[in-house]
Amino acid sequence: MAREPQADDVRINSSMTTNPFDDDSGTFYAPVDSEGTRSSCPEHNERQWTDMRPQSLIRRMERDARAPAPR
Repeated sequence: MAREPQADDVRINSSMTTNPFDDDSGTFYAPVDSEGTRSSCPEHNERQWTDMRPQSLIRRMERDARAPAPR
């Protein structure tokens, strides 16, 4: 006997793409600034996300750069 669908069930659609932003008919939320526009978001991201590497990788690469070269 099949169970009744629940409100929190995930629906899988055969037309769903692997990247949701490829769906031209999709509806998405976007952050807005205090004036109700998205114009400052890309600029904020460019200022804040200058290096996408994890901090652990950055530290490791800096440590490796300081280490003497193997002989």
